[in-house]
Amino acid sequence: PSRHASAWESVWEWIQEDAWLVSLILLFVITLFLIARPFVSELISPTVIELSPEDTQETIIKAFERIRPEGTIRLESGSYHIDTDIIIEKPLKLVGVSGSVSITTNHKSLVFRAEGDSQVQKISFQDTAIRVEKGDVAISRCNFTAGGANYSAINATNTASVRVEECVIRGYHRGIFADRNAVLKAYYNICESHKQSGISLSGSAQGEVSGNACRN
Repeated sequence: PSRHASAWESVWEWIQEDAWLVSLILLFVITLFLIARPFVSELISPTVIELSPEDTQETIIKAFERIRPEGTIRLESGSYHIDTDIIIEKPLKLVGVSGSVSITTNHKSLVFRAEGDSQVQKISFQDTAIRVEKGDVAISRCNFTAGGANYSAINATNTASVRVEECVIRGYHRGIFADRNAVLKAYYNICESHKQSGISLSGSAQGEVSGNACRN
């Protein structure tokens, strides 16, 4: 113990005698940290994450947590199976990048709760819904299919804004639905074989609907 105490006393004496050198070392370390921080941040929160059907559900869910705000999650061709809701709390882009990309759940939802602009593109959803509770979400060139589900395929609520364009939506309770103070824009979609309605606005919801085909 006396040797350890003596060693610490020696270090403390050196720090006191060479304070300028210690300050220089600290300045160097801080500068190095500031330079390296963007690269470390990129490793921890990347701007682009590539996923494939071989990835586990845990990996897929972690991707939504790890992605940097306004980053892109790219899904390679194939089927993805998820058995839980995915809560999205940062603006992002979710896109199928090659071939046919499908996401199947047991009547679960992608729930957007992020301020800012998000996008969903070129994905087929089976027994799955998208619920927008906050922010602006643009959904384009997607397919939604369910076997008589008791929920809406796309639901905008609260003060959220959703734009749905060139999608095909079949077999839900409602195809596209907006309520409360949500804003809905729906262009050139096909909504068919729903229990209640193809496209509907309720309460104080408002928006623009044009060029859609609603059948059955």
